Amino acid sequence: MLSVILISPMRFQLLGTCISEVRLVGVSKRFGNVMAVDNIDLEVRKGEFLVLLGPSGCGKTTTLRIIAGLEKPEKGRVYIDGVDVTDLPPRDRNVAMVFQNYALYPHMKVFDNIAFPLKLKKLPKEEIRRRVRAVAEILRIEELLDRYPRQLSGGQQQRVALARALVKEPKVFLMDEPLSNLDAKLRLYMRVELKSLQKKTGITTIYVTHDQAEAMSMGDRLAVMNAGKIIQIGSPDDVYNSPEDIFVAGFLGSPPMNLIEASIYSQGSRIRVEAEGLSIDLGENYKKHPDLIGLSKIIVGIRPERISLSRTRLDTSIGKGVIHIVERLGGDIIYNIKIGRETLIKVKASPQHPEHSMFRENEEVWINAKIEDIYLYDSKTGKRIA
Repeated sequence: MLSVILISPMRFQLLGTCISEVRLVGVSKRFGNVMAVDNIDLEVRKGEFLVLLGPSGCGKTTTLRIIAGLEKPEKGRVYIDGVDVTDLPPRDRNVAMVFQNYALYPHMKVFDNIAFPLKLKKLPKEEIRRRVRAVAEILRIEELLDRYPRQLSGGQQQRVALARALVKEPKVFLMDEPLSNLDAKLRLYMRVELKSLQKKTGITTIYVTHDQAEAMSMGDRLAVMNAGKIIQIGSPDDVYNSPEDIFVAGFLGSPPMNLIEASIYSQGSRIRVEAEGLSIDLGENYKKHPDLIGLSKIIVGIRPERISLSRTRLDTSIGKGVIHIVERLGGDIIYNIKIGRETLIKVKASPQHPEHSMFRENEEVWINAKIEDIYLYDSKTGKRIA
């Protein structure tokens, strides 16, 4: 049976953890010809849960390892609480890292796995016992202390790895995709447990994942990475609702934002965008926008959940298409609409609303969207036109 960890401040006072801030200034790291981390500046606030989000190979794990001291940057500096730790070894940084594979010692019982970093510090046996019992109580694993890792489930092993990190009383938690080896149901529960643990302890946490749902549900802020750079940083709502470039727009969302190549025209005092199967009147607001001067090509972005369908033309209609494929996902319906000869756009609807579930494959429909739900991006730079 799965349960959510609830930690009271009184219980956590057993540990003497302090809360720290982390700052990276101009950090770069290259592996051969590959620039893994490219001139990153990053500030992580005290007590914050910051998520490094991006696809495989974007540099997020390398960034985490640089903070931990497991990799040394070629350029730039790393600060913890204002102290330059760039040249310090991992043991002197007082950070705790939880890995994807948990890295438990198979020949040691759970108690000794948790106690291992304290034994390295040569703490008194009674102090070690007190700290191990304290974190075991916090993570509800007291009954597991006499077992070996092979006798534990994936979720239990993950808690033991967390306990071993927490027992060090770290300034900073560094987590590298710690939930990726768990099944889907257990991942959902462990998200809540991890977020609850971080909120109650207040330990500054930097969390690496490629899973956008995990990032959106857990992070106080997201730093979206691609090709070694931080593309955008902000709250989950800010990053989702105001993606600053087409990478972020296309990476976040399930399904992600529809991105359509289009041409842009002046039409008297108004601006119009034309794409295969779409025609959007932007009105007068964009007429004198400096970012549109001289542009002939543009990328139009529309979130699938911000589009509606109808059989008749409405005031908000921006084009017409044919339903190609209908995906019924229980709580949602995804319509794949073919516009023009090759372009496909996705529309996300709820079957709870009868008007959304009545369309069928090969049916011709009108595509509707409000102007305020339409994003414009420069086709050359990929940057958003505000």
